[in-house]
Amino acid sequence: MPRFFWALIALLPLVLSQCAPHSGKALPAPTAFKTPPTRIEGQILRSASDQPLSGARIATSPGSAVAVSDSSGRFALVSTAFQTGQAYRLQISFPGYARLELDLDALEIGRPNRLPPLYLDAAAAQSIPEPPDLSDIPEGPTVQPPSLDD
Repeated sequence: MPRFFWALIALLPLVLSQCAPHSGKALPAPTAFKTPPTRIEGQILRSASDQPLSGARIATSPGSAVAVSDSSGRFALVSTAFQTGQAYRLQISFPGYARLELDLDALEIGRPNRLPPLYLDAAAAQSIPEPPDLSDIPEGPTVQPPSLDD
């Protein structure tokens, strides 16, 4: 083998010792390309009074971004999972109010996306139906169960 090859082999420990940190710790793992976080901001209001709705649940589909509106009705969904060209549905719910769904077709990835105020309507009160009047039903024959003494 040529002398050059043996010279490289001899210098290898010196080169490797310069690459590794002197503290004895391993080199950090290479970092993958990270998508910047995308932010969806808005405010939830009661449609009847224009008052903020605190505690409304806001979620995206598909995805797992979830937020809850604060005392001023404001919310922010922040996620690095949003993708360019993907359509998302915003689902807003609060007990006693009709659920609101909003399609988001074009998000600006890596930037804030500010929505106009979103209004929730109080759910219509559901009345409990009256039980049917059973007084018109004639009584049928009385059936005696068999006796166990036989």
